[in-house]
Amino acid sequence: INNLKNRIIIDNNGEKSCGGTEILRMCSKAFKIPLFTADCSENYPENEEIVRELLNQASGNVELAEKGIVVYKNLLDNDFDSNGNPSFFLNSDKILVDDKQFETSKLTMVAIGNFEDLDDYMDYFNCRVCMAPIIKDDYKYIAKQSKLSPINGYKTMFEQLGIEFECTEKYLENLHENYSFETIEEFYMQITSDVNEKLYEIMSGKCKTVVLDTQLDENNYEQPFVKIIR
Repeated sequence: INNLKNRIIIDNNGEKSCGGTEILRMCSKAFKIPLFTADCSENYPENEEIVRELLNQASGNVELAEKGIVVYKNLLDNDFDSNGNPSFFLNSDKILVDDKQFETSKLTMVAIGNFEDLDDYMDYFNCRVCMAPIIKDDYKYIAKQSKLSPINGYKTMFEQLGIEFECTEKYLENLHENYSFETIEEFYMQITSDVNEKLYEIMSGKCKTVVLDTQLDENNYEQPFVKIIR
């Protein structure tokens, strides 16, 4: 990424998601550069759409936007032509958007998907990454460490309101055991859903602490639970 001229291909090895996009989001945050992500399972984004979003994230700073990361997700072999070249990447060296001249040569371009043979495409890409499936411990680590995780988002929000926020290991383990998550985004959505169900109760009373934990249900099975301490 620091090169800012890379063309990277990431193989998910048959999995729907292996955390590649999450890693790139973290790189975007770390290097303070914009990130555009496109789901290519149905269609490809237009050049102008990509450039406008990069410029928007860079607050109109063309030089910064030109160093951004462009991610194309959910690709397959038929997204490449017979010569192994991608048919989805930006197809112009210079793009004029809103009277601003944008050069694409400094962008980091990333293709993520499931591919039969990466060797067929390496004339175009200069870096390839083979991902391993996300396992339970990966979900737990990402949920606790990523700045994009709702756990850290809620922690910041509640601390500003004078409310302590905790998330137990039991909660994260139980969440993974009780639901079938295919992506980290789905994992995040379930955490958000659990907290949002109790949000009115948290905000309407004199709440001191919110704890993501577990409790036994009527059948004596542990279930994810949001504990409110007043």
